[in-house]
Amino acid sequence: MAKFDIEESASAQELKKLAAEFAQMESVEGLRAANDAVEAQVQAHEAKSAGALPLPVVIGGIVLVIVLAVVAAFLVMRGRPEKLLMVPDVTGKNIAVARTLITDIGFRPLVTYDAASKMAPGNVIETTPHPGTRVKPGSDISLVVAGKAPIDKPITPRPTYGETSDKEAVRPATTRVTVPDVEGTIEGKAKSKLEALGLKVVATTTNDPAQPDRVVVTSDPKPDTQVDPGAIVHITVNSLAARTPEVKLLTVDNYVGRSGKESLEALKAKGFTASWRYEPSRQQPPGYVVRTEPAGGMQLAPGSPITVVIAR
Repeated sequence: MAKFDIEESASAQELKKLAAEFAQMESVEGLRAANDAVEAQVQAHEAKSAGALPLPVVIGGIVLVIVLAVVAAFLVMRGRPEKLLMVPDVTGKNIAVARTLITDIGFRPLVTYDAASKMAPGNVIETTPHPGTRVKPGSDISLVVAGKAPIDKPITPRPTYGETSDKEAVRPATTRVTVPDVEGTIEGKAKSKLEALGLKVVATTTNDPAQPDRVVVTSDPKPDTQVDPGAIVHITVNSLAARTPEVKLLTVDNYVGRSGKESLEALKAKGFTASWRYEPSRQQPPGYVVRTEPAGGMQLAPGSPITVVIAR
């Protein structure tokens, strides 16, 4: 009889240890309550180890309590509602700000554009689902943005200067060139002087009897202006030869802030020879015109070269 009591007490200790480990594995309140019940059963059994209920009955009661606690925990966890997130109100915000807010919350923004909208270009007109709606994390949120869709790659091929294998081309730092004073200089010498500095020369003529023949009357940009290497310098050369019919000059429009691709096409359609280059810009988004060389408002002969500087 004493041996049975010892074995029974040892078994009770093992069950107590098992119940404690099970309670640590689950964080549900029902399991903690089950552990407390097991503790009470074990303590009562140890207090009445001699002449108490048979060990199988005690073990059966403990197992029944644990099973009921597990079933209760399963039902509690199964009944928990799925977590939903609220769609923020980004109407009127810039698309870059709106996209960041939507993404940070845990949604996926899908952007479309409405070119007919009267709102400021780039601002959000509406969202679907509507602001305040609660939806699942990872849901798609449709954003309608005022204006035309931006052009991802307006011009190809890409610039060749400073390109790296997998990164955006980075234009190396260059030393700007000072436009020399060639006014009053013979045309041939003026061209040589400008071209020696890496500048391109476009010459037009005028007829001024008060000026010597074949000398430069004016230049644009003006002398001492700082320009990039390869910039175009327009010179006006006096010609006292028989006057030919005047050429109708064309006015360069202002393309700043417009699409680079559309600006190039417009210049060609107007009769100019258009080319382009890229440069970093904080004033214009990628693919849009930073400036033209020469600037808008200039009057030039048909076929004159115009360089369009596009933001990269």
